[in-house]
Amino acid sequence: MQKINAAAFYKVTTNLQRLEVALRKQHEETPDGIRSIEDRTLVEAIRAQARELQSSLLTLGTRQTSKSADRLIRTVNDDSFDYPALASLLKEIHSRLKDELSDVTILALNPKEQEYFEPTVPLFGKDFETKFPTALFELDEAAKCMALARDTAAVFHLMRCMEIGIRTAAKSLGIPDPTGSDRNWGAILSKLKAAMDAKTKTSTWKTGDREIFESAYASLDATRVAWRNTTMHVENKYTSDEAEHIFVAMHGFMKELASRMDEQGQPVA
Repeated sequence: MQKINAAAFYKVTTNLQRLEVALRKQHEETPDGIRSIEDRTLVEAIRAQARELQSSLLTLGTRQTSKSADRLIRTVNDDSFDYPALASLLKEIHSRLKDELSDVTILALNPKEQEYFEPTVPLFGKDFETKFPTALFELDEAAKCMALARDTAAVFHLMRCMEIGIRTAAKSLGIPDPTGSDRNWGAILSKLKAAMDAKTKTSTWKTGDREIFESAYASLDATRVAWRNTTMHVENKYTSDEAEHIFVAMHGFMKELASRMDEQGQPVA
């Protein structure tokens, strides 16, 4: 995927426009038969605009157009450059830029989508980012899917993220990582519930742990029934509102889990 820098695109068009205006003004004011540009202030302004244009084109990633801009730079650095030479090069830059961008589809992200695509702060908080490094890939993929309106794919990655959460809670209760058929959510949740009931029966909960684990279990069981099981079937699709709802629910669950333990289930319950 090619990423187009919107600011650079704006600067390219602005630089081209300013160069053309300056040259057109010079051409209109130059007597017939005089081709060179004598106004040194204008010459320096043209050189500055040419350098800025070249920088913006490099940021934009339009390599072929940048080659034409290289020739523009060399031309304006020559004290003997004239109007026709610059006009011809600007026409060439226009043509090349149009050709290069005609092969590119530009998808614009609004501020909210941009924050999903490239978040400026950790999406689930710093605690989660530090304690759950394995889940960061799934969270990043889910967020990018939401930014690009791939809502069903976003839910799929959120479920994978939550699966790391359920296995973490199980580890904290001393339940080994599941293998084979035991890896399904139903089997893990059954073991989780049994371990929780045993701690309640023997009154061996640490302070505050019972509430955290009961809340986590309720969230996981509700997710399994409402979303996780249905996500695995091709006939089910999710809207952006549904994906957003699941994202918010997942954020609350994983953030609470990270406040109590890391992804190895430490400290144990």
